Amino acid sequence: MNAPYHYRPVATSLSPRFLTIIESPYAGEVEANLVYARQCIRHAIEHYQETPFASHLLYTQMFDDDIPAERAIGISLGLKYYNAARNVVAYIDLGISSGMDLGMDVARKLGIPIQFRSAHNNDPAAILSSLNRLPDGQPIPIHDTEKTQSSD
Repeated sequence: MNAPYHYRPVATSLSPRFLTIIESPYAGEVEANLVYARQCIRHAIEHYQETPFASHLLYTQMFDDDIPAERAIGISLGLKYYNAARNVVAYIDLGISSGMDLGMDVARKLGIPIQFRSAHNNDPAAILSSLNRLPDGQPIPIHDTEKTQSSD
């Protein structure tokens, strides 16, 4: 396990319900972004009982994100999971990257709901406002940090 990540036991009563694609930044401050992505995964499990998947945590271990052909392979593989996902969640504490925009565009084309969240329990609407832009100019379906209700 990577040193910056500290294991904490998860409550045994959690029962993740459905596949959620996690979008968070990768490029740039890679190490900090990897730590943040792990926080997002944990947040989705603990607060929403989802089964989260973040392709940038997996495929960047095998493919070099700095080599365009390898980046394209990793992105292509990650996008295959969208067909099985119930929703896409963009964690936006660190902003919205071009890779996140791409994932959200695919979700919109497939009709998959997109939620914007904070792994640090900040107000997603305030974060989006501070970014001075909306992802691809689309309406923003903000969801608070309370647990989602589902019949699953």
